Amino acid sequence: MTSSETSQRTTLTDQAGGRNNDGAPKIIGLYGIPGSGKTWLLEHLPRILDEDDYEFFDRSAEIEKVTRGGLAHFKTLNEHDRLPFRGMAIKSIKDRCAESGKVGVVAGHFMFWEDPEQFQGTQVCTSADLATYTHVIYLDVSADMVAQQRAQDKKRQRKDLSAGHLEKWQREESRELQDRCAANSIIVCAIPVDQASMLQKVSQMLEDFRRNDEGYNLSLVEKALDEAVHLTGPEIETMLVIDGDKTLAPEDTGKLFLSEYYGDQNQDPLKAILNAKGYTYHAFRHIAMFYEGTGGDAEFDRLCERVAKQISVHPKFDQLLQNVRQQTNVGAVVITCGLKRVWDIVLHGLGLEDSVTVIGGGRVADGYVVTPEVKGALVIRLKHHHQKYVWAFGDSPLDIEMLCEADQAIVVVGELNDRSKSMEAALQHAIDQRGLLARQLRLPPTAPARLDISILPEFVLSKYTRDKIFASPTASLSITNATGKTASRLLASPTRDSLVKGPQLRECHRQAGWYLAIEYLTDLLGLDEKTTQDVHGESTTGYQLQSEQNTRIIPLMRGGEPMAFGVSDAFPLATFVHAKEATDIKPSHIANSSTVILVDWVINSGKSILEFVKRVRSIDRCVRIVIVAGVVQADALKSMGPLVSALNVGGEISLVTLRTSDRKYTGKGGTDTGNRLFNTTHLD
Repeated sequence: MTSSETSQRTTLTDQAGGRNNDGAPKIIGLYGIPGSGKTWLLEHLPRILDEDDYEFFDRSAEIEKVTRGGLAHFKTLNEHDRLPFRGMAIKSIKDRCAESGKVGVVAGHFMFWEDPEQFQGTQVCTSADLATYTHVIYLDVSADMVAQQRAQDKKRQRKDLSAGHLEKWQREESRELQDRCAANSIIVCAIPVDQASMLQKVSQMLEDFRRNDEGYNLSLVEKALDEAVHLTGPEIETMLVIDGDKTLAPEDTGKLFLSEYYGDQNQDPLKAILNAKGYTYHAFRHIAMFYEGTGGDAEFDRLCERVAKQISVHPKFDQLLQNVRQQTNVGAVVITCGLKRVWDIVLHGLGLEDSVTVIGGGRVADGYVVTPEVKGALVIRLKHHHQKYVWAFGDSPLDIEMLCEADQAIVVVGELNDRSKSMEAALQHAIDQRGLLARQLRLPPTAPARLDISILPEFVLSKYTRDKIFASPTASLSITNATGKTASRLLASPTRDSLVKGPQLRECHRQAGWYLAIEYLTDLLGLDEKTTQDVHGESTTGYQLQSEQNTRIIPLMRGGEPMAFGVSDAFPLATFVHAKEATDIKPSHIANSSTVILVDWVINSGKSILEFVKRVRSIDRCVRIVIVAGVVQADALKSMGPLVSALNVGGEISLVTLRTSDRKYTGKGGTDTGNRLFNTTHLD
């Protein structure tokens, strides 16, 4: 064994993987037209690959073993009579590998076409072969090199064939092999090789086939994610997970790559693979093998460079990711089912290569493929293993899994003719069956909306929403208690008078709500300047609640409604949302809101208000919540009380109360606040 072969062996993984998930042995066909180097590989591969993992077979030698009279007799038979012996040979190989647990590597012939006068070659790969092979490697060697190797072969007497015929033979054989493998769910890779690179490339491909399955693939992707999280630093609280194609930019890198590779827009083998196999691990592995066959590393990089030059990242995303570079609490990762190399180049061009990691596949060197299930699993890992708050941005059914698992799900919606045609059905199903709460980001803003805005509310990447993304999701609670204020005593007195009820009591509650809003909420939430006209017709500066038009006032019906009207009087631009139950709050109610003001007159245990807090947080964990109450039972304010347990859902919460009370009771009949407000004591 040469020193280079020894070095190469040490770099190969020791992980065994001689069987598929169904327990059947992995059998890898090694094909190429005669003279391409299959026999040479069978001699040299055992020197660098662990003999405990592989068993190598020459198909002709195996046929000779099972044929009475050997190959000499076999060659006298017609093709029909040869079939049983070919079947016996491949069955023998499969049985031996099943017993040993090793990966079988079988060098064989797919087609013979030694006579250039024949209209087409004769296929000798049988249905038994195709039912046995799990993978196929095709040696894509230049016809000139094959012609030279055939001429120099001293062990075999080969017919002198022109490079032109050999190329025709090779092209037809490769096409037929790809079609037959696709029809039989065999992962096939045509590797462009020369004499210098053949051993290394084929051995790497064999190792990839041996060790790779869905479980191993996921472990590699999770490792890549863990490394990306480690690079962002421990202070990161929020992670942005962004899809690539049709999300980060309007272009489809796969289609652009095919256009560059084929020179036109008409050929799309990737679409055919996905149509046949769906968005499965097997399909994306098949696609990776296609990319592997598009040329050597230098040629592949050249194609990716040309594709990257055609990518125009949405300015809104560019700005968002540039902001990420300057933040210490937010990180970003691009997770794509497409070409990792292209997105690496694109981000490098934007100066983001050190702050945004790309997790994606494309070639065997990438180590893994990204499927929809993998995207979902990575979001789950970010949330539960790394304890990150996740914003996910995606555009197609490939992104549904990660959108469903994210804390904040944003569906990117492109122009009508460019976006996924199947996304609306996938979205509706996720909303109906899985409870997906998502918003839509239209890029460009003129793009027609998906579904209905009430079902999929609008999201706009503005300074306001960027501030929400960069806000800390860590829970915090502030309590403002007005019990000792003289104004509070005056406002609270009539509300405690048993003779005050109906419209008079509702007015008292309204006044209390207005007072707490003006006196305390303005300090908590801040003010915005606005330009108004004075009585002389001149411009002057006025004030309103900060982001007042993005504020939602939600009373807990029915006891909180009169007080909420008082808050609404103070903030007339805020949206008033009625909600009898927490589930009455819909995503469209919270969409693009900066603050949600929950209003209830009495908070006893805090259980009711907590349900509303949890509902709001399930829709938008970053929105600020302010609870306004007339009276809060004192125990609910203690550190271990039910109200403080709302911090488990995270985010910023403030409580403003007119007064507190040590009395513990649940109102009933004449003591129930709702009954007193609406004169229904006799109905209880």
